[in-house]
Amino acid sequence: MRVIIAGSLSFEPTLTVVENAVAASQYDVTEVITGGVHGVDGAVERYARSRKLRLHRFSDDEVGAKYQGMIRHADGLIAICDGTCVSTKILVNAARSHRLLVSVHKMEQDYGKPTCTQIRV
Repeated sequence: MRVIIAGSLSFEPTLTVVENAVAASQYDVTEVITGGVHGVDGAVERYARSRKLRLHRFSDDEVGAKYQGMIRHADGLIAICDGTCVSTKILVNAARSHRLLVSVHKMEQDYGKPTCTQIRV
């Protein structure tokens, strides 16, 4: 399954957080699609390399155009957010309007360690 894994620009989660979000989604990920910017995308690219998954990085053109390209190429979206990133919410809404499978995970602090909880938006 070709899956966009994206999220907030304000933090970079650990590899474990990305692994947990993918596991919670229950998607059979065969290709990872990313926007290739800072924040969550760095951890997502490390995840794809560690799993030897195909990685498709979209260039950083106009946000709306990039999102549309990513969505056309994907079967699903895993969003890892901290609740403050407007662009992640836009991507989630666009993915839903194109009938992609969507799994949203909110970052939380648990005794100083970031954890990820699946939520419905």
